[in-house]
Amino acid sequence: MKKRIKYTVDQSGVVHLIKKFIERMIYKWEMDLSRSSASVLICCALSRLMELNQ
Repeated sequence: MKKRIKYTVDQSGVVHLIKKFIERMIYKWEMDLSRSSASVLICCALSRLMELNQ
């Protein structure tokens, strides 16, 4: 029998994971200069949304 492990992630944990994901995406976008301008706008919008959630 497999034990089902129930785990709860609080909102701060989710925000932390989202920030880590965005940091990785920013790093990838910095390597791709052709989309840098669009990525900057997206990152700014996402960072403002996260600030509002906190």
